[in-house]
Amino acid sequence: MRKIFVLMLVILCISLITISAMAAEFSDCKESDWYYESVQYAKEKGWVNGFEDGTFKPNDTLTKAQAISVVARAAGLEIPETTGEWYEGAFKVAKEKTMVYTDLHMNEPIERKQVFYMIYNGFEFKSIDAAVRNEEPPFEDMDNGKSARIDVYETSIPTLYGFGLISGYEENGKTLVKPKGFLTRAEMCTMLKNVAEFDIKEWVAQKDIFSDDVAKKYLLEMIEKGESQCTMYAFGKTQAEVSARIKQVGKMCFDLYEDEYPEYFKNYSWSCGSTTVYSDDSNCIKAVVEMRK
Repeated sequence: MRKIFVLMLVILCISLITISAMAAEFSDCKESDWYYESVQYAKEKGWVNGFEDGTFKPNDTLTKAQAISVVARAAGLEIPETTGEWYEGAFKVAKEKTMVYTDLHMNEPIERKQVFYMIYNGFEFKSIDAAVRNEEPPFEDMDNGKSARIDVYETSIPTLYGFGLISGYEENGKTLVKPKGFLTRAEMCTMLKNVAEFDIKEWVAQKDIFSDDVAKKYLLEMIEKGESQCTMYAFGKTQAEVSARIKQVGKMCFDLYEDEYPEYFKNYSWSCGSTTVYSDDSNCIKAVVEMRK
């Protein structure tokens, strides 16, 4: 009986130690800190580790090696074991996913636009960016074709902005995204938490046009603003069903407003092009309703 009691006591002690270790927090991350929840989330998910002294260093600038490793883990990529540098396994799978191109300067700070590009490809936002394609972000410090050479890293910004995953900064009356700026370790945790919790279906559901009233509202706003096109979304069991629904709504709106806004509809024709946002148990189609002369 004594042996059983001792054994139970040992198990209890081990359990308490384990619970204590799991509950342990980084010494430099307090509950009152704005990044506390995100850092804890990333830690619990196994995306980030602290340092041997028990700190996380949330305000330290993120290095390229750290960013690759964290994004690869957060994206659920299978990281192989290697005998070289600690980040080599993550770099290998990141390169295969076109998240990065070179392993140069791995211990130097990484630019924000490079992190955006990693997330865009690592989490496969490229496969669903039809939902927000052609929606220009308001950032005044993007290249936006100003130079002859396209900045491949900036191509991810419109999609992440469209989905509400990056917002930018307001400075001196300008909206900036600071593509060449750096991220802190805390900022990275916050961004990845937002990305991990993002649900494309929930996002699109808020823009569903299966209601005639909503569809009329979209088209009326387009007319009153004098714009030539508007974007609509709809769900359906088949793509044909959704496309037919969108065309039905477009024609209904055209017929409804043609007499009320003759100056807008005169010499114009209505057309609708559509692209698939996602397709599984229910299909979602993005349609661009356009008025053409």
